[in-house]
Amino acid sequence: MKRIAAYGSLRKGFHNHRWLGEQANFLEYTTVKGAMLLRSGSYPLLFKPEEAPENTTIQEHKIEIYEVDEKLFNRISTIEYASGYKAETFEHPDETITDAIIFWADPQRAKVDQFDKPIDAYTTDIYKTKRDFNRIQDEDKDNN
Repeated sequence: MKRIAAYGSLRKGFHNHRWLGEQANFLEYTTVKGAMLLRSGSYPLLFKPEEAPENTTIQEHKIEIYEVDEKLFNRISTIEYASGYKAETFEHPDETITDAIIFWADPQRAKVDQFDKPIDAYTTDIYKTKRDFNRIQDEDKDNN
């Protein structure tokens, strides 16, 4: 089994969570520090603090940790790599999980352009209705 740290469209309620489906076992919520941008209106890029583009803000971002089998891990890795990410071991804030993989934006392949927006626009862009946005926000609060 492998563990994945999901911070963007793989999170519950977001459009790519379907890739995890019922095959993934949710373990916990935690946070990671980085700079996040919305890539051309469709998915987020999370940069490591030391690799963040100029004029971006480093902040804590909520993530979800999932356990997945090798086959699903390989499928997710292929999708993430093709979108400009690189896989690295996630440094858990309290070291309770030491082997989760997070997919950071690769600054060599995920070039930032004028269409990228700060992450504060991400949640409102991805949901079709305010009701959906509020539902996910309420679920996140309940799970903290």
